[in-house]
Amino acid sequence: MGIILLVVLLFPYSAFAVPTISGQVKNANTGFGIAGIDLDVFDYATGSAVTITGGTTNATGNYTVTLSGPGSYIIRADPNQTDGFIDEFYNEVYLKSQATPLALGDTTALTGINFTLSIGYNISGRVYYGVSGLDAIDIDVYASNGEFLSGVPGTTSGGGYYTVGAVPAGTYYLRAEPAPSLGQYYVVTFYGGGPDIAGASPIVVTNTSVGNININLTPGGAIGGKVTAKSNNAPLEGIDLDLFDSNRNYMNVTATTAADGAYLIGAVAPGNYRLRVDPTVSQGYPRLYYINALNFSLAQDILVTAGTTTPGINFSLPSAGTISGVIRSSATTNPIANIDLDCYDLMGNRVDITALSGADGTYRIGPLPPGSYVLRADPNHTQGYLLQYYNHKTDGLTADTIIVASGADTGSINFDLADAGWVQGTVWGPGAIPLPDIDLDVYDAATDQRQTLGGKTAADGAYIVGPLAPGGYKLRCDPTITQGFAVEYWNSKVRLANADPINVAAAKGTMSINFNLDLGGSLSGTITSLLTSLPIQGIDLDVFGSSSGIRLDQSAKTDAAGYYELGPLPPGTYILLADVPAGLLFAHLYYLNSRSAVGASVLTVNAGTQLPHIDLSLPSVAAASVGWMLY
Repeated sequence: MGIILLVVLLFPYSAFAVPTISGQVKNANTGFGIAGIDLDVFDYATGSAVTITGGTTNATGNYTVTLSGPGSYIIRADPNQTDGFIDEFYNEVYLKSQATPLALGDTTALTGINFTLSIGYNISGRVYYGVSGLDAIDIDVYASNGEFLSGVPGTTSGGGYYTVGAVPAGTYYLRAEPAPSLGQYYVVTFYGGGPDIAGASPIVVTNTSVGNININLTPGGAIGGKVTAKSNNAPLEGIDLDLFDSNRNYMNVTATTAADGAYLIGAVAPGNYRLRVDPTVSQGYPRLYYINALNFSLAQDILVTAGTTTPGINFSLPSAGTISGVIRSSATTNPIANIDLDCYDLMGNRVDITALSGADGTYRIGPLPPGSYVLRADPNHTQGYLLQYYNHKTDGLTADTIIVASGADTGSINFDLADAGWVQGTVWGPGAIPLPDIDLDVYDAATDQRQTLGGKTAADGAYIVGPLAPGGYKLRCDPTITQGFAVEYWNSKVRLANADPINVAAAKGTMSINFNLDLGGSLSGTITSLLTSLPIQGIDLDVFGSSSGIRLDQSAKTDAAGYYELGPLPPGTYILLADVPAGLLFAHLYYLNSRSAVGASVLTVNAGTQLPHIDLSLPSVAAASVGWMLY
């Protein structure tokens, strides 16, 4: 008896109590309970499945599932495909994202969590290459909102045929996902032939099952390697990897390292790709591209060929650090939320990671490889604050360096942001047609110095430039020669010196700064040596109004072939000067072969055209000094 009492004292009843969920699963058509229906439980925060006991209905459709501990959960009735019933999350919804969470304490016995299941429909078809069906290919189904439906998996067999379901009436997308680890070197493909949902064909299920949803796969290849810790070469498990094509497009294939640090990603179409490891902050390793690159531009291409794995694409990751601080208003000292933080190395390369300040103004950016960095607080135009480099600097060249050490946080990197405003408007062409992709350049109205900040018009011709410190500015629309519209300063001016100033106030926009651009023209030609007939690189070309003699702001410089294009210019008459920079031993020359503007030829520039072959042969300085004769 004493021993029994001792056991009770050491292990009171509460230690054995665990949370439970119970209810009944019924047939919607008959109202009777359904036997043998599995119950699945997921952690509400992470979406991951949790271990339970008792997760199957009995002969009357009743169930009780026991969980290992308290928490917030979602629960699903998960019938087999052969049962014909539709999966259902509590409370009578099909999508996991819409499930009602259930909060359970240590001893909660939650009852009445019932399900009423309806008969659903199937989707079927065939996966093949050429004329051959492909067996053992996984089939994934997605809802119309892009949510993955884990409850309706499928696999091809018997000549590439598959059936998935049951699903309720609705719109779905379906993907064939070959596994290179099984020797399935085919490109992941959605029904309709696209690489992702955006390029997929929707499958509409109404009141019947849908067949002939066939997918023709194309050969592809994969990439394999290992991810290890740099400090001790230990394998790193659970590290995500992301793949991009040469145009920076994210590929819809993923991989995570196994316990030995190995990964296999693909299959994708043959070609060049760039690969990135993407650890979380808690994992403590930096996001890097292969090989050890901070951003996409610095990454090395990886060649993928059909039918094989490109091996040995390994990553050795150093322990990472972080940078933290707080962002406040310099005027009020109040914290500022949702300010973007951008990080650069000392060569000006942007690190492919960002952070946002929280409601209290605090931020933490990382994980970052150990090293020296420059950090910028980068508000958007409507937030009403001026961008700033640490520490109170206006550009990256003068910014203070921030040192990040392995496994450590560099704290107190704070920003006090000044108030700012912005300028916005619309750019139109002839006939009030909106003009997209037109660059806008900003100048200080007092000094005519160009500012580092600019803008570009959207598809509807609208633009926003900012944030800008309160003050006066001049704004230029700067189309390219190929866009064909004449450069213009606001308000309808052709030179910076004559442009109207625009006043920018703190925390507000200066609106309706609009441009109506005319079609422009341009000049082109080649500059060569009079003595050798060889092209001359680096010659400046300046253009002046033929009647006013005033120099326009547009200019050009010859390339290695001596070629230049100058414009776009407003339609009109001009004279052209080859303006030789110091150090090049050639004489200045006006077109056509005049040493002064008085004898220069007048060039007529028409809208929408380029005046070609405006060529010049420059004498040497020595020849000019001894009375070089014009011809």
